[in-house]
Formats: sequence, structure tokens, C-alpha cells
Amino acid sequence: MTELFFELLQVAIGHRCCLSQTPTAQQWGELYTLSQKHALVGIAYCGIENLPKEQRPSLDISIQWNDAVRAIEHENKLQNKRCGQLISRLHKDGFNAMIFKGQANLQYYPEQLRDRRSPGDIDVWIWPQAPTTRPNCTVLKYCRRIIPHQHICYIHYDFPVFSDISVEAHIRPSFLCNPFQNRKLNRWFKLVQQTAFWPQNPEISHLGMKIDDESYGNLLLLHIYKHLFEEGIGLRQLLDYYIFLTRSNNLPDNNCQSRQNKHPLNLERIGMTRFHSDLLQILQVVFNGASPSDMTKTSRELLDEILRAGNFGKYDDRINHTENALLHAWEKLKHNARILRFYPSEVLWEPFFRLYHWMWRTLQLWRLE
Repeated sequence: MTELFFELLQVAIGHRCCLSQTPTAQQWGELYTLSQKHALVGIAYCGIENLPKEQRPSLDISIQWNDAVRAIEHENKLQNKRCGQLISRLHKDGFNAMIFKGQANLQYYPEQLRDRRSPGDIDVWIWPQAPTTRPNCTVLKYCRRIIPHQHICYIHYDFPVFSDISVEAHIRPSFLCNPFQNRKLNRWFKLVQQTAFWPQNPEISHLGMKIDDESYGNLLLLHIYKHLFEEGIGLRQLLDYYIFLTRSNNLPDNNCQSRQNKHPLNLERIGMTRFHSDLLQILQVVFNGASPSDMTKTSRELLDEILRAGNFGKYDDRINHTENALLHAWEKLKHNARILRFYPSEVLWEPFFRLYHWMWRTLQLWRLE
């Protein structure tokens, strides 16, 4: 069934014209469940629309699927509107801001898929327009003044400025548990901020500032990498990265300025070379139809983890999803133990970073940044 699901996704993105077999009604139900598990209901429906008539599901299944897709399209329109409102407000209040991940990925999707991507919350990277010695402190003080008493963590502040959509106000897009690699990453973030620019294309003006494509791709890669260690990652995020890789150099707004990368990120220096290699193999199998036999052992095991976990690990039956802080930490430790053999540095440094993070929040060390 998994291979058939891969084929349906390949039909959706135009790499196949039909499935290798016609699914039964029961199999269509399983395919729908898989698409829910990986937050790909809308994308998979595009695959159904591209299938020859004799391979399409029954009317009942199509109606159920279509209703879910209409809701996704409506949510995307609402989120795009909210992104524009948020960027406008932040710019007016003296901040540069850039929507990244989530809705920002839509700019790389082809038109027929764009409104079918399942949205999440809004992630916005914020930094002051005016030079300051403590930019992160400035951002967090602003957010706390607008909406106080919200959760703060090392990379973002919960910023519920809208009643209908969650917003995370980021002071940095991501992090690494290894302190030496994390220091290099934070230096790179500051360099990327210096090269951000306002796009010429009015169709993406609601996303705020833009960075060069290579740097944006690295943010997507970091997002996938970190969620793998948090609780898990699903195929939606992998599709985002695959679409980016195949489409980033073909966008009408990509003039020489937007493609120029003055500050490339050295993946080897931050310990992500192996992960990147494994991920590229997985993308070829899932979205390009390559044979799984060509994968390394590590990439096969990583794909198994991704398929079992589902979207952000929500479907991993090995994880006891709880709001209790101690139990959550224990579940996270067990999860990371399973991927220790893949990427040991990040896993082994995680307990030490957790201690540092507790100090960072308790002692409000963010006031020094």
C-alpha cells in the first residue's frame, strides 16, 4: 500500500500518468488514511484528478476527499491573508519580517498544487530594522508587550495575534543541540539577515522579506532535521523540500539577485552532510519512483521512521503523547535513542542542551542576545 501511495503522489506532481494497479474501494480508504497521516490529503487528491477515469475511486470516496480539499483551499486563502496582515503590522512597528516554512513554501509549488498543500501555523522570522546590540531581546520584548504571558523557547515566542490561526514569532529559524555547531549556525543566521530583500513579485509580497533560494533551502533542510529529533517528521515536509529543489530555479521572480548566495552554509561543519545525503535518496524513491534497492541501509531505516511517525510524529504508536513535562522528556529520550545510530552528535548533545535551555528561560538569558 505504501508503494501505491508513493505512486499516487508521483501522479500528483506529474512524474507518472497512472498507477501500476487500480485500487479497490478498501485500498482507496487506506490511501485516504495514509494521506491524512502525512497531511497530504489535498496533494493526493490532485493525483486522483490526474488519473485516467478507469483508475479513479468511487463517487462516495471522491466526495469525501473533495470536501476535505475544499476546506484546505479555504484555510490557505485565510492564512495568506493573515500573513499579509502580520507582515504589514510588524513592518509598521519597526521590524523586518519573513514568513518561512508553511505558507512560504507555496511560492515554489506549481499552480495546480499550490492551494492543496495542508497548512499549519504561521512561522515568522523577525528582527529589528534599526541596528541594535541585542536584536533578539528587542523582538521578544516587543512580542511580550503586545501579548504577554505566552510560552517562550529558544527559537520562538507564541504570538497569538489572530483568533483563528496560531503564530510563532521566531528570533531564529532553528537550532542545533551541539553547542559548537549551533554557534556556527547562529552566525550564519545573522549573515542571512543582512542579505534579505523585499521581492519584486507582488504575488508573494504577503510573505515579507525574501532570502536567496539556497539559504531558504537550508532552512527547510534544518526544519526537517530538527523535527526528526523532536518527535518525528512526515512526508509533507519532504514534499516541500522536493518541490523546492525541483522548482526554485524556475520561478519568474528569481532574478540574479534572488539566486545569489553570498553566505553558503557548510553542511559538513554543522554535521548534516550524512542526513542530507540520506534525505536525497528518500526523495528519489518517494517522489521520483527510484528503486528502494538503491538506498543505503541508513536511508531505508530513516524512511521507515518517517512512514511510521506520520506528520510531526503524531501517528507514532511508540510515543505516549502527553502534556506532562517529565513524561514528554522521557518519551523524547526514547525516540532519540532509536535514531542515535543515525546521527549520534545531535542525540548525545540533546540532554545538555535541554539543561541549557532551562537556564536560558529561567534566568531570562535571552535578554543578553
